[in-house]
Amino acid sequence: MTVIVQKKLKHIKILWLGPLFTDALLLKFPGALSPAGVRWNRSLVSGLLQNGAEIRNLYHLPKRVWPFGTLRVEVPEPDELKKSYGSRWAPYWNVPILRPYSLKSAYVRAFRFILATFRPEVVMTYNFVKQNDTVGLLARNMGIHWVNILADIHGKNPNLRKFEPAAKNASGHVFLSWAAYQESPWPNKIHLDSGVNRIFENADREPGLIVYTGGINVVTGIELLAKAFALVKHP
Repeated sequence: MTVIVQKKLKHIKILWLGPLFTDALLLKFPGALSPAGVRWNRSLVSGLLQNGAEIRNLYHLPKRVWPFGTLRVEVPEPDELKKSYGSRWAPYWNVPILRPYSLKSAYVRAFRFILATFRPEVVMTYNFVKQNDTVGLLARNMGIHWVNILADIHGKNPNLRKFEPAAKNASGHVFLSWAAYQESPWPNKIHLDSGVNRIFENADREPGLIVYTGGINVVTGIELLAKAFALVKHP
């Protein structure tokens, strides 16, 4: 999905706390992340870059908790992420109970390391999670704006109260769910619509294959999508 950014951003500096994994890394670590979520992040960041933003990325490599996964999750091998986004990885101890605290500590250290050479005007986080909330609050205390993208919430009556302790500290909020946007009591909020990043120019081409990478359940809109496909003469 591609998000259209209409206004030039005049080289605004953004620190992005969200997954910008390459397809090669997704294939190398299957099950670590949602391909749909990763591609959504990459598409939005691509739109920001095309409109003049300067972006650095801070994230970690998710794995199943030990003993099912690695005890110590280190930085993955260098790849195109570092070249494209100046990515900084956060290594952590992947054990029950300790993991969220280890992640928070790793993110704080990485954030301070990044600040030595790159001071963002905005920290953008993908969902309210402990490490994102900690860095976002640190940024606010330094006079840096913090904008959170709340993606992983669904349903006609979303429960936003659990996010209140973190949300009250953020400068602004981006919602993918229209219901969550309407229910949110937080100021400085927008609802972000998405779209396709390619439209077939040749209407006479043979019907092709469509790959759906989202969840298959009642809250994702898959039934509406299936009905919409029936209306398209040339997919």
